[in-house]
Amino acid sequence: EMIPAAGQGILCIQGQQKRDYSFLNGFLDAKAEYCATCERAFVRYLEGGCNSPVAAYASIADDRLTLHGLYYKETDGTYITGTKSDCFDHAEQLGIALAHQLRGMHNEK
Repeated sequence: EMIPAAGQGILCIQGQQKRDYSFLNGFLDAKAEYCATCERAFVRYLEGGCNSPVAAYASIADDRLTLHGLYYKETDGTYITGTKSDCFDHAEQLGIALAHQLRGMHNEK
């Protein structure tokens, strides 16, 4: 098993500002948006990007958002994983909290 890179499997549409995209409203998946927000907050807090060895996977079940994350420290080749859950409307805070926790645990080693 492996934790995927953040945002894998989430489709996104990008458009120009000030255009009417209301015709896409039927395609919005609120749960996917919460998951993406959570995963992106995790990666952003760890200063990750497309080429960073950081992984995050969020899912929602029973109105709870669960994030599985991996933080890899390139300087010594070690990594740590963790899981944290909260209400789905706390998506960004959850991503930051798990990233903060993993970074702190890794620094204690």
